[in-house]
Amino acid sequence: MNGTKRYPIRGLFAGLLGGLGVAVLLVLNSVVTMGTNTPYIIIAVFVILGVLWAMFGPVRQRKGDPTPATAGGPSSGAGPMPDAKAPATGKGPMPD
Repeated sequence: MNGTKRYPIRGLFAGLLGGLGVAVLLVLNSVVTMGTNTPYIIIAVFVILGVLWAMFGPVRQRKGDPTPATAGGPSSGAGPMPDAKAPATGKGPMPD
């Protein structure tokens, strides 16, 4: 996989927590009963989705990575660089 590091265990725990949350909400709101297998199926589906998202989802840029960002900011070509001599709008005295 092109040198990116993936974290499937984090996805497993995220899916487990998400599945537990949804299952508890459904049981407490009497949508499903605890005696059925539905809460366990919901948890299993969320765990599978969490692992799949961790393995195949988009990768974020690391905090200390010196490569330029892909969206936003002046380095991406989003717009012209601000003029260093002109004051920011609404700040400081007007230039002569």
